[in-house]
Amino acid sequence: MFCKTAEEAPRKNLELHSEFAKKRISPQTGFLHLFTETPSAVEQNTIPLLENMYYVLGLFRTRLSDPIIEGKLILEKLLAFEVEGNFPIYLHHFPSCKDRSLSIHMLPVFYYLLHDYRQVLGKELTRKLEDLTTRIVTHAEKIRAEKPLPFSAEVKFLSFTKQLIAKLPASSQEWGEYLLALRMSEDVFLIQQELKKAASFWNSHLGVYIGEGKAHPQDGYFPKATLFDLFMAVQTGAFSQQVLSNHTLCLSGSLVHAFSPDSLLPFQQDSLAILSHPEGKSRISFFWKENGHLRSMSVQAPLGTHTAEKKEQGIKISFTYPEEIPGEENEVEIGLYLDASQKVALLVNGAPGSTFALTDTVSIATENSHIPINISFVGEGKLYGQLSKANRSSQTRKEGYEAYDWKIGLRTIQRDANLKLSIEMELSEIETFQVS
Repeated sequence: MFCKTAEEAPRKNLELHSEFAKKRISPQTGFLHLFTETPSAVEQNTIPLLENMYYVLGLFRTRLSDPIIEGKLILEKLLAFEVEGNFPIYLHHFPSCKDRSLSIHMLPVFYYLLHDYRQVLGKELTRKLEDLTTRIVTHAEKIRAEKPLPFSAEVKFLSFTKQLIAKLPASSQEWGEYLLALRMSEDVFLIQQELKKAASFWNSHLGVYIGEGKAHPQDGYFPKATLFDLFMAVQTGAFSQQVLSNHTLCLSGSLVHAFSPDSLLPFQQDSLAILSHPEGKSRISFFWKENGHLRSMSVQAPLGTHTAEKKEQGIKISFTYPEEIPGEENEVEIGLYLDASQKVALLVNGAPGSTFALTDTVSIATENSHIPINISFVGEGKLYGQLSKANRSSQTRKEGYEAYDWKIGLRTIQRDANLKLSIEMELSEIETFQVS
């Protein structure tokens, strides 16, 4: 979904926040009910303190009388559950605070309430929030001295106390938390400097984070959306499917404020993104679009060495097997995982199949394209291919036996040490593909 004007994107963000929040408000308690471990479950009885604070800020951001009155009433009730500068995760946990840094994650809410809505809060509620933030800062200083805070809590604390300096986030999740902290910092020079870095990790054509490191978590058929995705959506006006379908992320949208329009930077526009991951089972990820629909493939090969590159007609993966030949329990040394979000048929010699030899012609057929996969190797060996439904290692959604990927696995029957494998995928039929 694309917003036509700069003003429309922040408004759409708040609409998404309100739409999901209203579905979770209990007419009996007046609180937002949500169990964050299973947010999609129909029955939700728990009352999370943090998400209710997000809801309060969302009510204030409407700038309408009735929602603000509701927000003040809920806020007054929530403040009663403070325990020495911290809060319980869920209301029924009171007075036990199982997350030592939970109140630090509330600081952005209190920052915006005090910064933007001091007049409507009134003197008494303003004083309560100022005293509370003082106790939260004292609590944060105490627990920081005992043990370092997680990145997400640390940057919020530093920003709120005006100590934030340039950081280098290592993931999409960390970038989202960092942008939230930057937006609160009010440091114009630092914001401009760090937004340039942020832009280099975002592909606005594909709508995905393109930082290299550990493979980005997968949520069902799509990369898992984070606050970074939501900030980029508000900044560019392009809301991806993974953002629109992540309701708990949209709930935190009340925290997301657009940066100055002058901060808009040129983002990555490549139609094909290739990411390498030095750690974990997944070593290479590809992203491209097919008729406006994001597609992804993960290459899992935890051992051996590999390279991936764009070619004139698509992608080439070069893989050198490790010297040690695996036992029977680990004979699939390399696997390709393609999201199954659209109708996909894996064809062997033009027909559906479940196994293939390297002399066979393997291809991926969708409603709109046909992608040949050419596999060859240098050296002596016997490999056999298997086609099945499975989940890539970075999959986070666990719903029974549901599989969100098609897997193309290469099973080792016998081979020389350091066998060299080449896999080429032709993407020339995909209308958005171009070599840049």
